[in-house]
Amino acid sequence: MSHITGPLWFLLALFWARLVYEGIKYAGRWCLPLAIIIGLIAYIVGQYQMDNRLFITHGLCALPFVAIGGFARQIVSNEEIKNRYAQWIKVGIILCVLCWVVALAFSHLEMRACAFGCWPVDVLGACGASYLLFKAVTLFSRNRIIAKINQPIVWCGRYSLALLCMHGIEWRALLPIE
Repeated sequence: MSHITGPLWFLLALFWARLVYEGIKYAGRWCLPLAIIIGLIAYIVGQYQMDNRLFITHGLCALPFVAIGGFARQIVSNEEIKNRYAQWIKVGIILCVLCWVVALAFSHLEMRACAFGCWPVDVLGACGASYLLFKAVTLFSRNRIIAKINQPIVWCGRYSLALLCMHGIEWRALLPIE
């Protein structure tokens, strides 16, 4: 790797993923399939040619995650869709959670290197893990005693960019050890 960016690579990758997502989200029902195709192509290209300066490949590999998040947001905000497809939504959630368990046991996802053990299992598994984390935070935030945990979590969210930069200092300190 000729250029070292440290943990800030994530911000560049997120920038490219959001930029492309904003361009394809108007494709309607084809947005998610298009994002998945672009993500797969980026993954395949990333096996042979890795962009380590602008992290475009990383962002395009992350595009399915951004599109799935946008798709889930549409479902949550539309009561008609939630009611009409409730059974399919439950099946999808169960599938994603099962994929997460399988991915933990048998696969490997490393977004920094655009490395997937099994691409569909890793993508669906990441969605399942995100869903479980969302449910856990929702459950904890309803309990008044445990809700006190919210204050440090909100603080971390508010200062996440500063924390990321501090992670860069730690990363630089450990670099000579590598």
